[in-house]
Amino acid sequence: MILALRISLAVVLLLFTVIVFSLLRKQKLNLKYTLLWLFSDLIMIVLVIFPDLIGLVAGLLGVASIPNTVFMIAGGMGLLILLSLTVIVSTVTNRLYRLSQSVALLEERLRRLEESTEQQSDK
Repeated sequence: MILALRISLAVVLLLFTVIVFSLLRKQKLNLKYTLLWLFSDLIMIVLVIFPDLIGLVAGLLGVASIPNTVFMIAGGMGLLILLSLTVIVSTVTNRLYRLSQSVALLEERLRRLEESTEQQSDK
């Protein structure tokens, strides 16, 4: 890999790391989600610093072409991030459903209490 390209990629990845930490500090990102992005960033930084590792990974996986290995790694990381986000959305959806049910039950209880206090005050 050309040295100028490696330096450019390293700068972009370091900038990405700074942005992720900034979002974490501003509490725009939760820590557990930040770790996923930082893990992906760390893998990319290691591959930029040691580009020969891609050839080693290609050999271990039996992939004939290094660019195919890069696309396979990127696709795998993308799938991991999508799976993680899907789990997060499913969890939030389930919590929202339970919260909606709790609010509905509390509203019904409040309505009945108000009706009973009105009936007692009318007596």
